[in-house]
Amino acid sequence: MSQKLKKLRFPGVLKIFESIETDHSLIIATERVCPLYQVVQELSEDTKLWGLGMVLRTLCHITGNGNCTHGNINLGSILVNPSGEWVVGGMEVTTQNDTESVLSSYGSLLGFEYAPPEVQKSGYQRQVGPVDAYQFGLLVYDVFNNNMDGAQPRNSRGKIPSNVLFSLQKQLCHPNPRQRTSLEKASQSSAIMSNPMMDLSNQIDSLSIATDSQILQFMENLESLQEKFPAEYLHYKILPQIVTALTQKLKTNPTAGGGEVGIKCLTCIIQISKGLPSTDYNKTVTPLIVQMFGCQDRAVRLQLILQMPQYIDSLDKKIVSDKIFPLLATGFSDTEPAIREHTVRSLIDVTPKLTDRILNGELLRHLAKAQNDSQASIRANTTILLGRIARHLNPSSRPTVLIAAYSRALKDPYVHSRVAAIQALGASIEYFTPQVTCEKVVGAIAPLLLDSDSQVRKQAKETLDMFLNIVSKHADTLSDKTDIKPEDSKDKWSAAVFNEPERAMSAPVEPKAAKAITPAIPNAFNRQPSSSAAFGSMSLQSTVKSPPPFTSDEPISGTFDKSFDDTIFDDKNDDADAWGDAWDDDETQSATKKINSLDLQPHEDDDDGWGWD
Repeated sequence: MSQKLKKLRFPGVLKIFESIETDHSLIIATERVCPLYQVVQELSEDTKLWGLGMVLRTLCHITGNGNCTHGNINLGSILVNPSGEWVVGGMEVTTQNDTESVLSSYGSLLGFEYAPPEVQKSGYQRQVGPVDAYQFGLLVYDVFNNNMDGAQPRNSRGKIPSNVLFSLQKQLCHPNPRQRTSLEKASQSSAIMSNPMMDLSNQIDSLSIATDSQILQFMENLESLQEKFPAEYLHYKILPQIVTALTQKLKTNPTAGGGEVGIKCLTCIIQISKGLPSTDYNKTVTPLIVQMFGCQDRAVRLQLILQMPQYIDSLDKKIVSDKIFPLLATGFSDTEPAIREHTVRSLIDVTPKLTDRILNGELLRHLAKAQNDSQASIRANTTILLGRIARHLNPSSRPTVLIAAYSRALKDPYVHSRVAAIQALGASIEYFTPQVTCEKVVGAIAPLLLDSDSQVRKQAKETLDMFLNIVSKHADTLSDKTDIKPEDSKDKWSAAVFNEPERAMSAPVEPKAAKAITPAIPNAFNRQPSSSAAFGSMSLQSTVKSPPPFTSDEPISGTFDKSFDDTIFDDKNDDADAWGDAWDDDETQSATKKINSLDLQPHEDDDDGWGWD
């Protein structure tokens, strides 16, 4: 019997892989399944009706084409496989109708709970009616009423969902075997077989040879029914068939992407593959996504980029770095602005999957070019992106990279770029030391306090106050020690530099100075190191003759040192132009503070603004 079952390939019958028969036992290896009674209470009404349709279709094959009687239909012999399909098992007494009946000899061992009235009266030896039809009618009642042990009387409708189905159930369970509806007639009834889920299931196996219009119609129907099917059925039955159908389309033209059918299939694959175990995902879906990224159809590539958040977490980090990113990076140089912009946006989701070498090297070079894009929205989005991915950058090069990038954006004529840069600076505040803040950040933000746009001025003031507060707190922790003594006469002369210029210029120089010094007129804004050195070398005890006293009629010849401004704002600054080349091979350390609280509000006339989420 086991060998016969192994060769039996009816749809919906339990698959048997191997069997071992001994003198005392029979061991059968089947596909992984569980009895229906273990899960039936968790299933929706639509799923139950769909499952009964599969069982009815299988029984019609067994009793019709197979000319057999199953004889053991119940909640224990109907099984659920890994793909969520209901399959028929429990074939211990299944026999062909034209041979000596195993059911008549051993049917009594099964009990009489599911036996029709005529069998309960006379036994299986005098079987005269369709046993399988009667047992299927009882199964319909038990499935909808969760009648696990058969204790409930089956002479009422109970929770059977429709009058049509209840009427069919009564015909199947008619006590008179000659008036009992056969399984073949039941399969022609609209009560079970005529429902959208069954119609869709019947089309799956032929999807790979369907026309484009048939595939599009299938996808449209699936989209409306997706929530009704069990997740297992979507993952292990429908998904492989759609992948196969799309693969067949790509074989004719691998770089075309399948056109409209390819986009529709790709969208459906991404949707229904959610929750698929990583092993199965990498085997079924990942190769297809990599292949689709390499196609030349912009519509397909754009669809992949737009749907990135829905599948990127399922991809292996090595696959993303080695195969996906090189193909994705071609979007930075695409002639279509929409592709370039969405490529930048997608990097928020891709960045955590990139290696340190790519993240701190190749990616930053692409972003440095994107900051000079002709499209203003792309420049603004690039700045926002940097603020969002800053925590992933290498700590050793991060301050240099961020300051150079933000400084460039602060000078952008596009107002949203400037606002984005200010907000990004505030979001990155934890990455700048107080020393760097004083030397680089404060001077970069300060000019925007007088920006022509009120929103920029407001954001600049708020952000600058944040940084100054950090600096102030750090200054409070510094030592009060000073090298200047209050009683030192030099203090008096130093004050005179600013308060009494004429007296200050007549101050003598210390005798230790070997050369005659002709001091320039002190400039309070001169930041050159030589200025402070000159202050320290002067002394009231010097015998060197002082220059003529200063008069208001003489012009001031001091020079204004603009080196600080050049460092921050000069477009030719090496740091600003080469920030995309700064990278380190060290492990990137996670920031302790997540940057998720910023919200960039674009102007009403800008539909391309990309806000902080």
